[in-house]
Amino acid sequence: MTFDSLRDYFIVALYLAGSVTLALGVISLIRTILEMAAGQSTRKWVLRTVVLCSAGTLLLASGIWGRKIVEERRWNQALDENYTFYIDGVQVNPDTVVPSDYKITYDDENKNVMITRSNNIGRLLW
Repeated sequence: MTFDSLRDYFIVALYLAGSVTLALGVISLIRTILEMAAGQSTRKWVLRTVVLCSAGTLLLASGIWGRKIVEERRWNQALDENYTFYIDGVQVNPDTVVPSDYKITYDDENKNVMITRSNNIGRLLW
């Protein structure tokens, strides 16, 4: 990923904030389980766990959604500017390509879009 705009930094911040918050929620969940086992009151820890896990999940989802919007805009910009699209070196019609199935590299100098096959491992988050 290249950081072309402030939006890219914001998306990374969402990922980091979501990850940290979710991790704190898991720690809180473990603390709740330990206090339940000890027979102590867990009301405050249950509330913290729910809030932290929910907030972390929302932040991560926002980062994923924001990244998807950026990728779609970049793809549409390349279409509007009449870039040439290649999959593994072979020119293709971009209307027949599902961008989420591939790793995409943009060459703005030559107005080319280089598309390579992807195994989609880790593609959900990045």
